[in-house]
Amino acid sequence: MALRISIVRTESPDAPNRRRRWTVAAATAAVVVLMSGVSYAWWSATGTGSAAVGSINAQIVTVTSSSPVISDLYPGKVDPLSFVLTNPNPYNVKVVTLTLTSYASNNESTCPAAANLAVLNGPFTLNVQVNANSTANASIANMVTMNTGALDACQGKTFTFNFTLSGTQV
Repeated sequence: MALRISIVRTESPDAPNRRRRWTVAAATAAVVVLMSGVSYAWWSATGTGSAAVGSINAQIVTVTSSSPVISDLYPGKVDPLSFVLTNPNPYNVKVVTLTLTSYASNNESTCPAAANLAVLNGPFTLNVQVNANSTANASIANMVTMNTGALDACQGKTFTFNFTLSGTQV
């Protein structure tokens, strides 16, 4: 009589899924390893060279008369001095101070400005922002007074004021 032994293998119902997950995970890992090597080969490079960048030369912010010039000064009258600040730079500038350097009439021989005007000397604090490539209006209150004893020759004259200014980029 022969003895027969039969081995029956039983698997749990999710065993095929587990095997499939391991296979997919192993394949994914292999692809990542292979691609990282390929990526390294594509992205690796060496070289030498140089680059440069330059700075601009800052342009001068200018002070000009308001247009039209207000001609309402007479003996005893106090006037502000209004003007236009022009910024030709490609960045904003804040004009902080303005200092009077000189002033004169358009005919100093018949109407000397220093003898006929009382002028505040400053320096004057402005804190006016002038945007890039733009202009801004500004004024100094009570800047000019025509003396009560001003000469008749000062009628119809224009008085010009020259300034230096300081400011910063903002």
